[in-house]
Amino acid sequence: MGGLSAIHAKLIGDIIDVLNKRVEVMQRFQNKTVTLAEATRAKQFENFRAGHQEQSDGKTRRVHELTFTIPPEEGLFRGWVQVLATNFAVDLPGVRTSGGSISVQLIHSGSGVVFDKKEKPMEFSHIRRLADYTYRIADGTKEGGGNLGGDDDNKQYIGLSPYATWTLRIKADANPGLDLSAVKEIRLTFAGRYYPLLMARETMATEGASAAEALEEV
Repeated sequence: MGGLSAIHAKLIGDIIDVLNKRVEVMQRFQNKTVTLAEATRAKQFENFRAGHQEQSDGKTRRVHELTFTIPPEEGLFRGWVQVLATNFAVDLPGVRTSGGSISVQLIHSGSGVVFDKKEKPMEFSHIRRLADYTYRIADGTKEGGGNLGGDDDNKQYIGLSPYATWTLRIKADANPGLDLSAVKEIRLTFAGRYYPLLMARETMATEGASAAEALEEV
């Protein structure tokens, strides 16, 4: 009987240890949207619509760019830590092209902040990462792109911290008949992975003790 009690006590202790050490489980998120509006970025939108000439590979092309930062203070991912974006979508209401589709590039600056499980910010630097996204303007149907890395299709890359500086880029030669004159808003929607913010260790210990007591009553 004494041997059974010892095994029972060890099992209870192991359960408490697990509860105290790791209770969080990685989760997936989607539909987290950042809206860039002309109302708060008038000059940026003016420059974005006008575009500028760029020299590349001996050719001159017109490009349209808008750079923005997602700060932690914005609260888009409040209550989550170790947030990594793996996929994205873009919507430009009012855009027009002769082909009926729009192709957009999204560039991550290569510097970002990730919060650890104690909400301590950690800064990371890496090479810039370029991704693209193409969709049909009439109904928003995705035609290609949208991967940032870290998903099942890009396991060789880690996801990207959304807390970073990004550049939205549209090449006029990749979008014949491009007309941005009616674009007053840009919406970027992210999906990815995160961990829930841990409870205080004291709370976890209390819950672990309660679980142990419940086992003792069985």
